[in-house]
This record gives sequence, C-alpha cells and structure tokens, in this order.
Amino acid sequence: MSRHIWTEQEEALLCRAYATTPTRELAARLSPHTGHLSLYQVYNKARSLGLKKSARFMASEHSGRIKAGMLRVWTKEKESILRRDYPDTPTRELAARLGLTIKQVYHKARCMNLKKSAAFRTTIESGCFRTGHKIGLSNRFQVGNAPFNKGRAYHAVGRSAETHYRAGHIPHNTMPTGAVMTDSSGYLKQKIADNHWEYVHRLVWEKAHGPIPDGHIVIFKDGDKSHIALDNLACISQRENMQRNAIHRYPDELKKTILAVAKLNKIIEDKQP
Repeated sequence: MSRHIWTEQEEALLCRAYATTPTRELAARLSPHTGHLSLYQVYNKARSLGLKKSARFMASEHSGRIKAGMLRVWTKEKESILRRDYPDTPTRELAARLGLTIKQVYHKARCMNLKKSAAFRTTIESGCFRTGHKIGLSNRFQVGNAPFNKGRAYHAVGRSAETHYRAGHIPHNTMPTGAVMTDSSGYLKQKIADNHWEYVHRLVWEKAHGPIPDGHIVIFKDGDKSHIALDNLACISQRENMQRNAIHRYPDELKKTILAVAKLNKIIEDKQP
C-alpha cells in the first residue's frame, strides 16, 4: 500500500463527516479525490487528528457494534415497569413483556441498582436451590433406570478400530521385572512386579534385618544415595531424622550464620532475571 498525502480538502471532509458516517462509506467518498483509499488509511488519519465516532453513531446499526434489528431503546415507561416488577418477577417473563433479551434486562437492572427481593429468592421461580425444592427432579435418572446401551457390545469404527490397544498389549517402554532405575530424587528403585517398585536400599536392609518398623526410614550414613551397602545403611525413626536435619541441633552462633547465608541466597535469587 503506497503512502497517501492528504490534502486540506480531504482533511476537511474527514473532519466534517467522520463522526457520523460509516468509515467504509467515507473511504468511498474520498476515493474520487485519491483514486483509492483503504479503511486503514481513513482510520489512521482520523486517529492522528483525534477524531472519534459520535455516541449517536456508535449506538446505531451502522456502527457494526449492534446487529440490525437488535437496537433497543429504554423508554421512561419501560424503566418504570422494570423498577416496579424486577424485584419479584422472573427475569425471563419480564424480558418477554418488555420485548427485550434476558441479558438486556439484567444489564439495565444492574445499571439501575435493582435486585431481586429476599422473598422472591426463596421461591422456585428464582432458580435458587433451597432445602425441599425439587427443581430438576423430573430430569434425573430414576431408580432402576437402564442405560440405552445396556447389554450392547462396543464395536470400534473408523480409525479407532485400527489404533486402539488390543487385549494384552504391552507398551514399548515397559521395563521387565527386576529392572533398576533412578527416580527424580536420585534413589535407585527396582521393579518387583507389574506396577510395583521398591527402593533398592530398603530391600537390602529388609533382606538382612527384616521388615522396617512403622515410623522408621533407612538412611545412607555417608549421604551418598548410590552407595548401597549394608554397612552404609541405618534404620532410624522419622523423629530422629527430623532432628538430624533440623537447624536446632547446631550451636547458636552457627544457627545465626546458617540463617544469614540463607537470607543472602534468597536475596541473590530474587535479583536474578
């Protein structure tokens, strides 16, 4: 699109007609002077001149914001009816009487700060659920209801018949029983059976000492999760483990240092992009 140089005559026409004329029509009227003018060029020039569509135009069908036949004007009479009947009348019924949509009635009521009355809200017509109301009871599944497809076998159709899993299908990434893997925390796990994995260090401990008591865990003495040896394992209570990892086990001076370092690290992390 070539750049257009606006003349004083064109700017005068734009300033005079932009507020009340559809932009497409205005572009066509300017075209005899310019040869061809796009809607974008008209919009852009109007914006640079600070021109806007009038409120009357924006409320009309020509603005494109309201579909033809949907324009509704609230008269004093309709506002009076709304103010009088809205608190105790179902909105759907009121909209039908006024020849409006439910959304238009709700919007106008909100603008006028109208609300449904407390008495109306306790009725079934309000749509508010209350104890004892049986709204929708007729549409619920009844006791003993049989589904329409009861007793019918499902038969895959189309592409689903070619791509669905067959009975006994085993995914390509299935690992055999006895396989060992490392989890996201760095612990080794071993597959005992389908969908059943156990931590290797727990298996080693239980093989030598029997089941691990409730409330106890197996830890690595040297902190190395890959060093799985019986002499490097210890079974302690969860309380002991908390005390080992808590800051309270350190001297007061060391506690202050640990907290200061943690605070400094937090400041550094917050400043990083």
